[in-house]
Amino acid sequence: ESWFCVNFLDRRRKVWCLPGERNLPQNVVLHDRIGGSSVMVWGGISIGARTELAIIENGSLTGQRYRDEILRPYAGAMWPDFVLMDDNAGPHRARLVTEFLEEEDISRMEWPARSPDLNPIEHIWEQLQSRVQARQVPLGALVELRTALLEEWQAIPQQNVQNLISSMQRRCEAVISFRGGNTDY
Repeated sequence: ESWFCVNFLDRRRKVWCLPGERNLPQNVVLHDRIGGSSVMVWGGISIGARTELAIIENGSLTGQRYRDEILRPYAGAMWPDFVLMDDNAGPHRARLVTEFLEEEDISRMEWPARSPDLNPIEHIWEQLQSRVQARQVPLGALVELRTALLEEWQAIPQQNVQNLISSMQRRCEAVISFRGGNTDY
């Protein structure tokens, strides 16, 4: 899942770096909290398909909401031998979520926490944000933001998703090469 803000026009900081210094820790800013009017969305991707974009309304995502609003509707639609990849967020690791996955016989990929270099969905979120920003949604227009998110999610070419997933081996090799540090991915 990801947060999208109505006032997120361009919150990135620009840093000039010498060649080879782009991913040094002092040149990378991590963001954990989002302020202002915002919506949380969830989407699932695979080589050949994606889920509908789910907009999580009325508050934050809890383990129970994750199980009931995300996993229950989508888990049954997955193919045999499906493996779930999440980002180790608290709601994903709640006991009732783990129990649900065991009951439904859904395997979960072991995955390091805070690893956006590896998780292909993070790059899809970046594409979605760029597409929504290009629409110039008016500041404070939460309804328009929701509409733009839903439309632009569907407009992202499936080939983009497939390319990101197909690059996983190279991504993992880069992270190993950088000893767990940030990569160009």
